[in-house]
Amino acid sequence: MLASYGITLLDNSAAINLRNSVPSERHILSANWKHGGWEFNLRQSYWGSLERSGTIAVPPTSGPWAGVTEYSYDIGSLWTTDVDIGYAFDEQLRVSLAGNNIFEAMPTRTPDPLLAAQAIYDWQNNGAIGPEGRFVSLRVDYRW
Repeated sequence: MLASYGITLLDNSAAINLRNSVPSERHILSANWKHGGWEFNLRQSYWGSLERSGTIAVPPTSGPWAGVTEYSYDIGSLWTTDVDIGYAFDEQLRVSLAGNNIFEAMPTRTPDPLLAAQAIYDWQNNGAIGPEGRFVSLRVDYRW
């Protein structure tokens, strides 16, 4: 209804980004092994296609982006690997070392024409995974 008055709430790029706020597919394969006090967990996660789109404020006049005003790209379609190695000393105390995204899978960089002149962050931060890469943690569980 607002469009009939010339009011646009979402341009095409914003509508694509909203419709594609989560991956089209997500698959998880995991394995867990225990022996004595040791426990090992391995998880492979697939994050499906995740389309993004952006409007180029000032279209370039030369180069591969010449005349392009809107650009769509995919930040998904990647695998991440998580691992957790732990040891239970007894019924109360367990220590584990975990790593998420241990091979540092990264989403596709934002295409150059969509970066603002002052941009310091070259990746989308609203996708399935962020560009932060690997995360490692040490955990101590104590039950009383």
